[in-house]
Amino acid sequence: MSTTILFESRGLINGTLLDCLDLFVYCSMRDIPITFSLIDTNGMAQETLKTIKLLYKERSYDEYYSSKILDTINIVSKVSLLKVQRAVFFDYVSLKNSYTFLKNANIVCVSNLQKNEDIAFLNNIGSNVSFWGEKSYGFHTTFEYTPKLLLPKTKERGCLPLVVCPGMSEKEIENNTHLWSDISLPKEYIFRGKSSYNSLWGNFNEVIYLQSPTVYDRKPRIIYEARECDIPLSYHRCLDRNEDGSTHRYNDKTKREYTESDRLVEWIYEK
Repeated sequence: MSTTILFESRGLINGTLLDCLDLFVYCSMRDIPITFSLIDTNGMAQETLKTIKLLYKERSYDEYYSSKILDTINIVSKVSLLKVQRAVFFDYVSLKNSYTFLKNANIVCVSNLQKNEDIAFLNNIGSNVSFWGEKSYGFHTTFEYTPKLLLPKTKERGCLPLVVCPGMSEKEIENNTHLWSDISLPKEYIFRGKSSYNSLWGNFNEVIYLQSPTVYDRKPRIIYEARECDIPLSYHRCLDRNEDGSTHRYNDKTKREYTESDRLVEWIYEK
């Protein structure tokens, strides 16, 4: 019985889309039956598929598996979800918006839902859904699970640092450097502040991560990726904020690459 990875295309490009792609690629590498479907609710699925192809190329995922795999990604309507029997979500909002059509499916949601964030949704969801995640990150979980990923294979590096601060613009950061301890921005840098696609890998040689004063970053993968790819990384706490997912991820040295013994991979492989 094949499992389907589901992601609702809402025009938002974030780490959960890469989480979906990573699992799809890894299972395909291991000949584990799986499909990947984009739920098209607002006509954005084709644009999301284009972004997936750009990410695949930028991150050199063809070294893991041929890019022909991208031709098998489906674009589906919510009604067609009635046929799905087993599903994996990495985005609880995608699950929430689709659950009406999936009440008979066996579902694992790799949780990015914070405790007490959406109690009404949790109170109305059935026992067919299991939330797997890290309690130490403050996520709602049924089972403790360390989410996994694939590292980018890109060998090229640019000559500029990458500054990351979710929810902020370059101007806002430059006008408010007092918000972060020990921060001195370089004269030139590449900037990422919003959940959207912009070509990054192969273009930077350092990561400067600023904890956002406005957005709770749940599980920033760039921190882990930089560390594991031997890219210099500095992390700067916002003086006005408590810990968030970025703080946990910076201090967390847990290995996160997929293996055949991974609990989620084993669940998918179950007949």
